[in-house]
Amino acid sequence: MSDKKVPMLQVAAKAIIVNPEGKVLIMREAGESYEEGTNAGLYHGAAGGRINPEEAFPDALKREVEEETGITDFEPLYPVHVGEWWPVIKEVKRHIVAIFVVCKTSIQDVQLSDEHDEYHWVTIEELDNFNLLAPDRAAIHAYIASRT
Repeated sequence: MSDKKVPMLQVAAKAIIVNPEGKVLIMREAGESYEEGTNAGLYHGAAGGRINPEEAFPDALKREVEEETGITDFEPLYPVHVGEWWPVIKEVKRHIVAIFVVCKTSIQDVQLSDEHDEYHWVTIEELDNFNLLAPDRAAIHAYIASRT
C-alpha cells in the first residue's frame, strides 16, 4: 500500500460574467484577508468556487456569484470551458475541476467579498493588461472563440 496522499477532488462552478457592453468582469484576489487564497494579486476572470456536498450546480453558481460579487440578477447562458488545477490550501493538496459558464447581467455595480480587493469591467482587448489566472484565461479565450 502506498503512503502517497491522493489530492482531495472538488468541483467548482465558475461564471464568466458579461455586461450589456460585452465587457467581462475580472476581480483581483485579495492578500491576507482571504484565508484560502493561493493567488494573491492575480486576477480571476470568473466568479465562483467549489460546490458544496449535495448542492446542485445551478444553486452553487448562483450562491458563488452572489457571495463574490453581490450580483443577484444574472442569466447563465451556456457552459464554455472545463478547467482544472492542483492548489495546496491549508496544507491540503486539492484537485479542482471547474465548469465555466457564460452569464449575462445588466448590473454594473459590484460588491466584492473579502476574497477580492479590486474589480474591473474589461473589453476583450484589455484582458492582456491584467495577470489572469491560467484556467480563467483559457475559459475567457473559449468564450471569445464561442462568439465567432
